[in-house]
Amino acid sequence: MLSGLKHSFVETFQAVTPITLVVIILQVSLVSMPTVVFLRFLIGVLLVFDVLAFFLQGVKIGLLPMGELISEELPKRRSVTFMLLMAFVLGFVVTIAEPDVRVLAHQVDIVSQGQMNRSVLNVTVALGIAVFISLAMLRIILGIPIS
Repeated sequence: MLSGLKHSFVETFQAVTPITLVVIILQVSLVSMPTVVFLRFLIGVLLVFDVLAFFLQGVKIGLLPMGELISEELPKRRSVTFMLLMAFVLGFVVTIAEPDVRVLAHQVDIVSQGQMNRSVLNVTVALGIAVFISLAMLRIILGIPIS
């Protein structure tokens, strides 16, 4: 488990470092944010680093094994309808829970001044993803090449 946590820290370092370096270079060469703002940024980077590393470790310990078990069990049912339904439900639920989709929907709601309701956008995006995940599953089941 300790080696897995170390690997999560390495992955997080690789993900967080490039954007951190870009912001630091911009701070030094171009922007010159107030010191307090820049220090808040650095503290935020440390918090993101820690939380993301532990999040990734949690995914590896709990979520991935569960997903692997589900993916092994679904084909054993030998029901294409059931597999497509599960693909749809999982695609929908995961998209609804995705924080990035929520943030995007909130921003669209603000920019459109309420003309595009965030709940409607969330559900529409989730339905679209669910449909296309189901279609992708059907493509795999039928053996249709992606090209």
